[in-house]
Amino acid sequence: RRTRRRGAGDDRTAELTVPATVPVGGLPVTATASATDWGGNTGTSPLTFTVTPTPDPYAPAVTWLTPWEGGAWPSGYTSTVSPQGTALLLRVRATDLDRVSGSDVPGTIASVQFKGPTDATGTLAAAFVDGALVVGTGGPGAGVYEALWRVPNVVAAGTQLPFQVRVVDAGANTTTVDVHLRAVKPRRVYEAAQIAILPADVMLQTGGDVSGPVFLLDGTVLSLYPQASPAVRALAAMYVFAGGVTAGASFTPAPSVLTAPEVTSYASSVLYNPLELAVTDVFGLGHGARVDMSARGLLGSTPTQSMVLPGQAGAQLFAGGSHGGSGVPGSPNAGWARTDLTAPGSVYDTAKDPALPGGGGGPGDFSSAGGTGGGVVRLLAPGAALHLAGDVLAGGADGNGGFRAPGGAGGAIRFVAGRLEGSGSVSAGGGRGTNGNYTGGGGGGRIALSFSDPPAALLALTLSAPGGFNNPLPDTNAQQVAGAGTIYVEETDALGAPKAPGRLIVTNASGKPAWPTPFTGAQRFGAVEAHGVARLVFDGDLTVGAIDPGLTNDRASVSLDAEARLLLRTEGPQIALTAAPDGGNVNVNQTLSLAWNASDPIGLGSVTKSFSPESPVTTAFADEPFVVTQGTGPLTLTVPGAQPPGPITYTLTAADRSGRVTTIQKTWTVLA
Repeated sequence: RRTRRRGAGDDRTAELTVPATVPVGGLPVTATASATDWGGNTGTSPLTFTVTPTPDPYAPAVTWLTPWEGGAWPSGYTSTVSPQGTALLLRVRATDLDRVSGSDVPGTIASVQFKGPTDATGTLAAAFVDGALVVGTGGPGAGVYEALWRVPNVVAAGTQLPFQVRVVDAGANTTTVDVHLRAVKPRRVYEAAQIAILPADVMLQTGGDVSGPVFLLDGTVLSLYPQASPAVRALAAMYVFAGGVTAGASFTPAPSVLTAPEVTSYASSVLYNPLELAVTDVFGLGHGARVDMSARGLLGSTPTQSMVLPGQAGAQLFAGGSHGGSGVPGSPNAGWARTDLTAPGSVYDTAKDPALPGGGGGPGDFSSAGGTGGGVVRLLAPGAALHLAGDVLAGGADGNGGFRAPGGAGGAIRFVAGRLEGSGSVSAGGGRGTNGNYTGGGGGGRIALSFSDPPAALLALTLSAPGGFNNPLPDTNAQQVAGAGTIYVEETDALGAPKAPGRLIVTNASGKPAWPTPFTGAQRFGAVEAHGVARLVFDGDLTVGAIDPGLTNDRASVSLDAEARLLLRTEGPQIALTAAPDGGNVNVNQTLSLAWNASDPIGLGSVTKSFSPESPVTTAFADEPFVVTQGTGPLTLTVPGAQPPGPITYTLTAADRSGRVTTIQKTWTVLA
């Protein structure tokens, strides 16, 4: 800022940046201002002040993501990658609060440091190594931090391997947290391997313990073929840990991935390979590692080839694939307020025990294919623990190249566990279309969880199965979004039987017109909730309540967000039509006055108006309106002068986005 005063010099101001980290006792800062006049004379004036930290009575909080207390590590193993040992990606979540004007506000993490075992006996290192913030995880006073540690070779069975993290905030408050891995004799170890496990491979190394865990370490990508008999492969335990590749003082994380083989040919006799695994002790997925069945479902169609489940309908030209939610239709002639949209694939599978892959998107233009649907993940551990710190993915793929190609639908994820723990992400969303004027996104998939511990309210996993947008990023450019998939959460007793009907959750994106999530037949849930632009459609009775008999077809029993909509079995388009005269005899050239409105709980797709002397006129809607009327004033019609004697009619037909239709008609008799 500069101010001129008569008879004096200029007044000026400048800004100084306060350091982000300030010692507890304060930081002396000296600011010096200098000025030089036109005669070359210079004057200076220093100002010393002390910057003190924000009042910070709280120590930072830290949670280990990988490893975790009670986890396992392979005993007797020698790394095939490095003589220093096997790389293990360490990650924690750190948060900090400060106290300002009597309120808690986000604080500042000053440092995060790690250390682990330095020898095979489990001696904890004397010195810490600095951790780094994981890109994309930072927020006010919070973040996920990582470091790479090499676990020593040839650790004896039973050895406790210690790991420690130290977090310091800007107020010099310190939190230190320890965890331990226990060395156990493995069934088999895979390190930095890219490998397919054939049906006959029992995954047992020489000298391995048949009742021990299988370990996937340091960037291993293991593709598990289904077994022929028994149908589900059974193991005592499996651990999937990420590692890293070092380059000087830095490193790049190396995610370990459990998956199943992709089907790439339309001529294949196998439509998809599910990833199914039964576990009797524990399945552990580390942070930064993945169970990934993205785009491992049904292939998207090309103009000449397709792959569809028996008894189901595939998506048509430019239309998104379906599974738990309906894909967005295609629009070969561009735009969404049209009557010639092409149909998405049929919706199928069950909400409570999903086992089928996502449908592929319909054909694109030229030779481009619709996106492949998401695959199938089934982790069955009814008396065991699933510890999920990493991501479990079964999303549909975006349209494959080309100017116009639709997205595939999300797949299926099914967990059965005695204990379900961890704060990982579980996702089965639909893929995107490639052109917002023509192509559809894929419908959301299906996720179902059954577990006896902890209570469902304490479940820390992030669950999502949204419908896909019909356009590439950014989301704001999309015009339509596919139907959301289904998420079912069920608590069981110690024997694995449901304690009560589970909770159905349907969550979609926000702010865009959406397509339905349909349910076929009678449905029974303990609770039903819908978020975002979810569109729930039930063609059979819906009964809701934790205790029998529950409430049947009661809208009040369903929790709907402001944007969510519900259509029950007994509902559909409603039409009110009045006319003057209201039927009876009329003469040629006589004027008829009509007023009408059509409404629907889930939104109207089209209205068709037909005055029998004239051709029908259909108006389609892209924005799924609740109510449509004839306009601001009455509709005036004239009986044609050449109209022969006999009946004439005005017919109004309203169709909603789920395909339900209502028709109403007025009839008059034209006199001779």
